[in-house]
Amino acid sequence: MRAAGVVAVLVVVVLALALTVVPVEVPALGDLRLGCTVGITGTQASVSARGLLAGRVCRRVLDGTWGYAREESGPAGGAVVVCSESYQFGSVAVRDEGLLKLVGRTLCTGLAIAGN
Repeated sequence: MRAAGVVAVLVVVVLALALTVVPVEVPALGDLRLGCTVGITGTQASVSARGLLAGRVCRRVLDGTWGYAREESGPAGGAVVVCSESYQFGSVAVRDEGLLKLVGRTLCTGLAIAGN
């Protein structure tokens, strides 16, 4: 019985880490992240996901940008929300500080999110 308790504690610790710090690039565990932000290199655009399986949304963005994206600590302050949408277990928002918001609008189209 004692071994089962140790295993249960270990599982809880692994899940807690997955929900907070495991990078979204890590298969399976990264999908469990409750919140993440992906920024597009060389631009002022980002995608933020919040809720269950937010890591899956961010990994989809990372995979679809051919290396032009990176995970960030959070969305830039003052960035305008170009589009946002709720999904079954959370929400996703695209922000862009650029003058014409071209990258943000392209992300909205790629993720099939209606603009604000």
